[in-house]
Amino acid sequence: MIKLSIAIFLTSSLFGNTINDIIINNAAKIAYKSEYLIAGNNRAFAQSPGGAWSWDAGKETIESARESALKRCNLHLSQDDKPCKIIEENGKWVK
Repeated sequence: MIKLSIAIFLTSSLFGNTINDIIINNAAKIAYKSEYLIAGNNRAFAQSPGGAWSWDAGKETIESARESALKRCNLHLSQDDKPCKIIEENGKWVK
């Protein structure tokens, strides 16, 4: 539990924003905190402006984790949503 709390604290801000500001879907926030942060290496979290999201971890490379997260995220786009982008990878927020 302490490791998870430290991980959430260390990765919870990007330029003054918090996880609640960056991740817009409540289910995604829960998955991020309870599953993604403790997942293996080579992990990527994707989100669309409309709230579609997905993540993947434990791949051979970060590139394959990105590709998988984006592909799965884009399957959940609403009709007028824009494509998903990687917002976090391996513990670092992506601007």
